Amino acid sequence: MANTANIFLVGASRGVGREIANYLTKQNLQVTALLRSEKSRAELEAVGVQVVLGDACDRTNNKILSAVDKNMLFTPRDFVEFSLD
Repeated sequence: MANTANIFLVGASRGVGREIANYLTKQNLQVTALLRSEKSRAELEAVGVQVVLGDACDRTNNKILSAVDKNMLFTPRDFVEFSLD
């Protein structure tokens, strides 16, 4: 059975979040990342991450709300509790 999970990742523009995005895409998982600016969009898209621009605190942004609907939500802080092996 094919994995159809789409993981919505906040904080993927740099640091731990970027490493998590890289790890997940290498596992052939679909990743959507929320970015506040275009700054790292091209780099993330180059590794297969779908990008949504916006602010996580903006509850009126329909792009964010639709990306999160029925998806898993990880932040870098949550993910470090999981083993990467």
